Amino acid sequence: MNQILCTDDFFEERKKREEAEVKKQKKTKHSTGTWKMSLKRMEMKTFASIIIICCICLVFSYCIYACGIILNTDEGTEQLAVATESEKPEEEVKTEEKKEIVTTKQLIGLEKKEYTTSSGETYKISAILNIPSLGIKYPVLSENSEELMTISLNKYWGPEPNEEGNCCIVGHNYLNKTHFGKLPGIKIGDEVEITDATGRTLTYVVYETDIIDPEDTTCTSQLTNGRTEITLITCANGGATRFIAKCVAIEK
Repeated sequence: MNQILCTDDFFEERKKREEAEVKKQKKTKHSTGTWKMSLKRMEMKTFASIIIICCICLVFSYCIYACGIILNTDEGTEQLAVATESEKPEEEVKTEEKKEIVTTKQLIGLEKKEYTTSSGETYKISAILNIPSLGIKYPVLSENSEELMTISLNKYWGPEPNEEGNCCIVGHNYLNKTHFGKLPGIKIGDEVEITDATGRTLTYVVYETDIIDPEDTTCTSQLTNGRTEITLITCANGGATRFIAKCVAIEK
């Protein structure tokens, strides 16, 4: 009888231990399931955050790109002209050893839209620029190159002179004060006259001057709000920077 009681107790105890073990296993499974669900939620949140950050970066990049197009149109990061200070010849410059010497006096005839040398070289003239306060008067050639800049001022960017927009004109800052050598002395309020190829003359007034980096092309922006403007550009500080004068057309 005692043996039977002991056996019953033994099985009763074993049953309790098995029930406890089952409960423990269920609890462990529940904890593991909860942990896996939490981990899955965290992974989904992390993935969503990455997607949102990528979208923000794309939108921000597009805004910068669009602003760059509006401000700089097609200039990109091209440096503003190749105008550098130098001691070049005074008024006569030989474009090449075998080419005829062309003087600004030959180019400056207001009645001419182009000048052809006896050797067949043709230079198209967009306008005549005159700054009475500085004694600057030169033709503006219709294209821009290093060779043409040794001859006279060049149209660098924008519409034709005296048309709506921002016509940008570049010239060398020669130490002998020819071409744009005197331009850094211009002051706000000074007048600039442009006579275009049709013979029409407009007067402009300087409203801003500045020194900028060669890579800064914002001064060539065509956002003039319907105004007719010109931007005069030359080098400064030995070619390390650029001097600009912005002018707007006025009625006289």
